[in-house]
Amino acid sequence: MEESTNDYQEMVDIQIEENDIKSCIVKTSNWKATGLDKIHNFWLKHLTCIHSLLAKFFTNVLRDPDEFPEFLAQGITYLLPKKGDMKDPKNYRPITCLSVFYKLLTAIVHKKIYEHCQLNNLIAVEQKGCIKNSLGCKEQLTIDVVVENY
Repeated sequence: MEESTNDYQEMVDIQIEENDIKSCIVKTSNWKATGLDKIHNFWLKHLTCIHSLLAKFFTNVLRDPDEFPEFLAQGITYLLPKKGDMKDPKNYRPITCLSVFYKLLTAIVHKKIYEHCQLNNLIAVEQKGCIKNSLGCKEQLTIDVVVENY
């Protein structure tokens, strides 16, 4: 039987605060590969005077996506060699390094959406992928094996 969605609260517009910036940037690694901006997370962690400005900028961008500078979403792609013949393109794995600002914005938006889903009980109990404190696929496969052999 389908449940009514009338009981769910609509998510309010996201307001990004300075503490959102701090809580997401603290979880990042300092010296990971940079995007086209060439800025390391280390600098965002220590240049705390820009956190309030970033919060305002991100909030404005979410309200009006036309304000988002296109270059922030651009990345640089590297081909990492796997095993085998290096002349064969299938033996390379592409990775794309994105701007630290883009990664920070998406991390904050993810956190806000996840909090809304948790608060309103919108995630099915059976859902294990992208769930905090879940082993995802491994947990689901273990459950399947236990149920199958029971």
